Amino acid sequence: MKPFDQQSDAELLASLRRAAELPDAPASVVQAAIDLWPAVSPLAQWTGDALRRLRAVLSFDSWAGGPLALGLRGGETASRHRVFSAEGRDIDLRVEPTPDGYVVSGQVLGPDERGLVALQRVPGVAERDAATLRAAIDDMGEFRFRPVGRGTYQLTLQLPDVLVDLPDIEIGDRP
Repeated sequence: MKPFDQQSDAELLASLRRAAELPDAPASVVQAAIDLWPAVSPLAQWTGDALRRLRAVLSFDSWAGGPLALGLRGGETASRHRVFSAEGRDIDLRVEPTPDGYVVSGQVLGPDERGLVALQRVPGVAERDAATLRAAIDDMGEFRFRPVGRGTYQLTLQLPDVLVDLPDIEIGDRP
C-alpha cells in the first residue's frame, strides 16, 4: 500500500470507503481503553474545550532538608513551602497550620496568572469521593483555600490554554 500522500484521489477515496466498512470496536474493548486513562480532573467539567495537560514537577520543598537545615522551625506545626514547575510556569504553594486545620495558598508565576484551581482530597480505602474545593486565581496570580484536614490532596490548575496537575500533596504530618 502506498503512503497517503502518494495516492491519487481515486485511490484515497477507495481507501476511505474500505475504512468506513470496518465494524466498530466492541463496547467492552472501548471501555477497556477508556479505563486505561487516569481519572478526569475535577476541572474538566469547567471547560468543553480540549486543553493540553501538563504534569508539574517539584523543584523546591522546604521540608526536604535534613534536621540541620530545619533548625528550630522544623516541628510538626511548621508551615511548608513548595515550588512546582511546568512549562515556563512556577507554582508557589504554601501549607500553613491553623487551629482549624491547614490553609493551602499559592501563587502562579508565569505567562498567564488568571484561571481556576481545584483542590480535592484523595479518598482513602474506607472513604468515598471527597468534595472538590475551588478557587479563582486573582490578578496577582494568587489563590487560597479554606482550612482543610490532614491527608493526601490533588491540586489542578486550569489556565487559559492548559491544565496543570501537581503531584499528590501530603498535608499534615512531616514525611
